[in-house]
Formats: sequence, structure tokens, C-alpha cells
Amino acid sequence: MIKKQRKGCRTIPSVVYGMEISVDGYTIKYEVVYYHVIVKTSVGMSWLCHKRFSQILAFKETLTKHVSGALPLIPDKKLKLFFDHTDTAFVLFRQFSLHEFFQELLLHHPRLQHTTEFHQFITSDRMS
Repeated sequence: MIKKQRKGCRTIPSVVYGMEISVDGYTIKYEVVYYHVIVKTSVGMSWLCHKRFSQILAFKETLTKHVSGALPLIPDKKLKLFFDHTDTAFVLFRQFSLHEFFQELLLHHPRLQHTTEFHQFITSDRMS
């Protein structure tokens, strides 16, 4: 059962090597937040992936082996015991931060989009 859906993060996709990624909304299902990650290519293809915050953190961690410097920042994971992860302000802050992460990632590390890990992340969608 879907509890809430929200759209409308500031979406100013940066186009690098023909790919755009934006985080433009979220869905809360059974107290779990799924962020709407929208992928667009230069050949007109686009699709929506639903990603949990933990999946994006794990994705960032897998990319570190391909980068000698630092990757863009993502907010720290917060314990559900102390924070309501479905609170609108909390979710919108994360949504904005994740959107900025992808913008910075494509801008400063465009070659990462050619890695297997990147491809697997943007083509998988688990929302169950």
C-alpha cells in the first residue's frame, strides 16, 4: 500500500556525455521511502528507478574503487530510532541532497557512467 507520493525537487539536470540523472520525487510504501531516480539519455530514452537511501549509499561505496579523489557528499544515514524517516521535511532534504549528489557525480566524474556498477544501478529497480 502506497502511503504518500511526492514530486518536485529542484531538477536542473547536468548533461554530461549525454546522460541526465535527477531525483524528482519519492514514494513511501510500508514505511519505506523510495526515491524517484529519473535517467535520461541523449538518444531520447528515459526511465524511472525507485531507490532506497541505503541502495544509493551502497552504490556510492561501489564507485569509490574507480575514483582516486573524493566523491560528492551524501547525508549520513540516520537511525530510525531517533529520526522519522517518513517525515516530509526529512525526506525532502534527502531528496534534494541525492539530486545534488547525482549532479555533482556526473559533472566531476563523467567516466563513472561507463562502469558496470553504474549501469547496474541505473537499470535495476527494486520496489517491493
